[in-house]
Amino acid sequence: MMIAFISVMGSGLAGVVGVLMHYLLKQNAQRAEEHTTVLAAIAEQGIGLRGHADGLHREAMAAIAEQGDRVVALHDRMVELHLQALAATAALGERTTSLETRAGAR
Repeated sequence: MMIAFISVMGSGLAGVVGVLMHYLLKQNAQRAEEHTTVLAAIAEQGIGLRGHADGLHREAMAAIAEQGDRVVALHDRMVELHLQALAATAALGERTTSLETRAGAR
């Protein structure tokens, strides 16, 4: 009798454990599916944002390159003006020397 009672209790306990395991596995499967769906949505958003970020990066690099071209043009103009100023200074020095020579000759 005691063995029959233990057997019934054991099989009942095994049944409860089985039902509980089934419930937990089903819950886990649902959570895994939800998790997969959420990850897919995040990945989709990430791909969209990456495209947007790439576009912004290209625009920024183009603006920087454009500014670089302007800086180079300004630098070239400054060099040109500097050379003109040096030539004018040299010419002024020659004229001054010439005038001093003439003044000394008188």
